[in-house]
Amino acid sequence: MQGQARCCEVLPLDLTLMDVKAVDLPEVPVTPGVSPIAPERAKECAEGGSQTYLAKYAKARTLPDLFEVVKDIVECELGRHRAGLMLGMVDLGIAPQGFVGAYFVVGGNAIVVNRQAMGMVESRSPELLKGYRFYILLHEYLHAVGIIDEEQCRAVAAKLAQRAFGGGHDVSRIASDFGAMFRYIVAPGYGFIPPEDARIELIPGFDRSSVTYIQ
Repeated sequence: MQGQARCCEVLPLDLTLMDVKAVDLPEVPVTPGVSPIAPERAKECAEGGSQTYLAKYAKARTLPDLFEVVKDIVECELGRHRAGLMLGMVDLGIAPQGFVGAYFVVGGNAIVVNRQAMGMVESRSPELLKGYRFYILLHEYLHAVGIIDEEQCRAVAAKLAQRAFGGGHDVSRIASDFGAMFRYIVAPGYGFIPPEDARIELIPGFDRSSVTYIQ
């Protein structure tokens, strides 16, 4: 059985605001399924920068759109690419003590997102929905390219968000203290909210730019 790298897990004793400036971006080892970016892609990265990331983020509307921006950032800042990923939406429940926003199946190719938690953000704080979606995908993609340790993954996600978007951006604020941002937004009124639908909904068109890596 493969393990799970859990993302965005809000518990009573969650991480406090991290010192993003103190975080160093790691050298990510090449692992099965993960490849270094091609030289021509590295040249494109050198010609881009934070303004390019911001422009692409502003244009993104769907989860597949946001994931393309996530991959750009990870490829250009960490030099790693992972192809052939799938995104599944499923109800994982929400407890008074906290919730799990998503997880990545280590050794597999699936990112699984808590549909109920995302729906609660959409209904209660729609202005944060885009940033929430982006951070969830960024965090899980970092797991997918080999950063499995949860604390390191959170720290690297926060550093990448600040480098890509600046400290005041929604994604940067979410990445710096996910628990404080969503502990009271994604919370049941009373008792545990159980999963309503155990079926996994696969999102079409996800990881679309990786077709050339797979062919």
